[in-house]
Amino acid sequence: MVAYLLFYNRVQEGFDPSRYWTYFLFLQNLATPVPEFFIVTWSLTVEEWSYLLLPLLLLLARRVGGRNRHLAVLGLLTAGSLLLRFVYLRQEPAVHWETGLRRIAVFRLDAIAIGVMAAYCSLRFPGRWRRSAAIWFGVGIAGVALLTWLFRPELARLEAPARSPLLAFFFTAASGFLALLLPFASDGRLRAPKWLQQPIHWISRISYSLYLWHSLLFYLAAYVFNRVGTGYRPVALLATWLLTFLFATAVFYGFERPLLRWRDRRFRQVHP
Repeated sequence: MVAYLLFYNRVQEGFDPSRYWTYFLFLQNLATPVPEFFIVTWSLTVEEWSYLLLPLLLLLARRVGGRNRHLAVLGLLTAGSLLLRFVYLRQEPAVHWETGLRRIAVFRLDAIAIGVMAAYCSLRFPGRWRRSAAIWFGVGIAGVALLTWLFRPELARLEAPARSPLLAFFFTAASGFLALLLPFASDGRLRAPKWLQQPIHWISRISYSLYLWHSLLFYLAAYVFNRVGTGYRPVALLATWLLTFLFATAVFYGFERPLLRWRDRRFRQVHP
């Protein structure tokens, strides 16, 4: 975030960094469309507010009996997000589904809840998780294909207004069908060739840093093109690509991994 502010303050005339304080509290798209600045952080808001709300809700659920109380909390959060989107689309039928719905955090808490639900099921029901992996994989692929066909106009034109309140179901269904791929993907018997395992492991660990850094570095490349011309475009694009991996790796090993190790030492893991 600081790097983005410094970059824009340098290259954009009239840029006022003080306008973007909401980004530091993950409020920039909590209930309103994300501004046209550091747009990729929209998913960070969804994640961080989910990470705050879910533990609180699960702690409150401790007062309720039954082993399935955690699934009930996750199910209610998923249903609540779905209902909120549906009601909003009934009231605002002309809203742009990409900027006015998909990227607003209060409408997308079900995305994290479904992922947590899948992780919970993998620990609570490990036998079923492994035995039915191929079946769930087939259902997941078929479901994603069906959603892609049903909502192809919206997927082809992300800026288009929502056609129907039924679009509210797209996000929950997409997350659910993709979650069905996880049992097959997490099968330890499926391994890439040895020469591919290390690169895959490395990229998987730095993937989110790649996502956050790539846009800033490509903006920087575009800025350089405008200043010096496009004659060195292939070299500049390759350098940008390599710098993205370099910065993402540095952030992971210098910041993310130390925090993760501190967390693992400080807090014990709890299984259902």
